[in-house]
Amino acid sequence: MSSLSEIKNLGKMEGRNLLHKLRVVSNLRVSPGYFKMVLFAPRIAQSAYPGQFIYLLVENTCFPLLRRAFSVHRVREEKGEIEILCKIRGEGTKLLSRKREGEEIEAIGPLGRGFECFSREDYQAVVLVGGGVGIAPLVFLGERIKNRKGMKVLVLIGAKRREEVLCVKDFQDLGYKVEVATEDGSQGRKALVSELLAEHLANAEVCAYNVVYSSGPLPMLKEVARISGEYRLSSYVCVEQKMGCGIGVCRGCAIGVIDKQGRRGYKRVCRDGPVFEGGEIDWTYV
Repeated sequence: MSSLSEIKNLGKMEGRNLLHKLRVVSNLRVSPGYFKMVLFAPRIAQSAYPGQFIYLLVENTCFPLLRRAFSVHRVREEKGEIEILCKIRGEGTKLLSRKREGEEIEAIGPLGRGFECFSREDYQAVVLVGGGVGIAPLVFLGERIKNRKGMKVLVLIGAKRREEVLCVKDFQDLGYKVEVATEDGSQGRKALVSELLAEHLANAEVCAYNVVYSSGPLPMLKEVARISGEYRLSSYVCVEQKMGCGIGVCRGCAIGVIDKQGRRGYKRVCRDGPVFEGGEIDWTYV
């Protein structure tokens, strides 16, 4: 686990304070097994980019031992607040789901390289593809690109079943076209969300879209990157990966990559990502 000295040294290198005490503003269930936590975090709200994450200390005890990483879901900079969207997966997230208004949580962040690194002004027609709770950082991204003049945005949301479809209204409130695919057909189309993407790109006019931004489970991201490549579109994926330290020291979150010369290697999701170019990742073993 990362020591406080390592976190402080990293912060000094980057010219910012990475260690924070955050206060819980609200913590509400949004769907069975999912909750949304609003945190008073003014420094993070001012500096976070879409795709970056925060690393939360669940309890001030030895259990759970490791922190938990969560994408920044939304930012209310004027209030100094951020939101995280969480799925209850184990004891750590179960404990977080029980946090009450006014409680404090220690956090490191914002961390990682987000979508902002790849977001260009000439991208005027964008597809956002999210799977399950992986949709979380795409809401933040959608809010950031909303004010671009003439921006065209298509949002494709995938899940296994209706109960796991998240954030539809958030995107609709932004004025974006939203389509849903569920594996069991309980909401929207009975299909994989990657199939929706393939259909839209196949039926679209030439150069109808400039770029695909995606976040979710690795098998979905693999298909999104493959399909985008077939249509010669730029694609950027936000990778979900278990982390040990969150700051690049332990290298426990390494992922295979391939450079433009075809040479294979590894990069750290927490420091070099979590957002990568779709063609940069070695999808061989996914």
